[in-house]
Amino acid sequence: MWNPRENSDYENMQYVRLRAIEWASWPIFVSQPIAPIALLFFPWWKVILFILIAGFFWALLIRDFLIVPMLAYVGSLIVYLKWLACPITAGILVFSGSPRIAVLALLWPLLASVMPLVIFPFKPPRLGDIEMRFMQSLGYEPALKDWCMAARQLRPNEQLKEGFVTWWPFKKTIEKRLIRSFETGLREIQVSLYMRLRSQYSATMAEEPAGLLAAQVVNYLKGEDIAAVIENSAEPLKTQIGRIKDHIPESAAKAMAESRSTREVVV
Repeated sequence: MWNPRENSDYENMQYVRLRAIEWASWPIFVSQPIAPIALLFFPWWKVILFILIAGFFWALLIRDFLIVPMLAYVGSLIVYLKWLACPITAGILVFSGSPRIAVLALLWPLLASVMPLVIFPFKPPRLGDIEMRFMQSLGYEPALKDWCMAARQLRPNEQLKEGFVTWWPFKKTIEKRLIRSFETGLREIQVSLYMRLRSQYSATMAEEPAGLLAAQVVNYLKGEDIAAVIENSAEPLKTQIGRIKDHIPESAAKAMAESRSTREVVV
């Protein structure tokens, strides 16, 4: 099981992003080593129909309401069995006189990669929300919570949809595509600034308060009202931020003075 305390912020962000993408269509994702075997026993159209129905009900009833980190972790390991299941099943089907079904079994991972596009137009994934839930379930939520909120709320009255559906031709305008590109870049810049400040502060204080101070300095530089952040935070985060609030403006000013790139990002 993934432990965020044993990995860097960059590695944690990568892990959460990958698990969120997989979770968006998890039944289809884990079907890669399973469906080829099912083709040995069931008609091909029934296998495809069953996987699509499972994916649709997953998106409708489970994906946005429940996160099971262990299930996501196990799924990311099980899927590697496709490298054995697909060619072996294809070989069996060829020798049993079903070459066309054998091709389907061999190329099932490719089919699984496009099947979500059938479902997402009806129920688009909110990868930002899924990422946040993964962070919370892994105990990695405090430092990045506000950034995920900002990334999902770039426009106050328009929740941006992330994932594969973002380039679906009937759902996406050029304006939204540009906004999403800017949104992604902004989040990466914020995480990069947080990591740099955290590394800097860790030289003079413990790792946990260093991370907390770095996160709030980034919030301050973004124009966040620290008093409002404290008010809206739950315990023990509320108390922890309250203890360092007097140091935040000074640390932010120092970060601005030391780095031209930081000044450019803030502007």
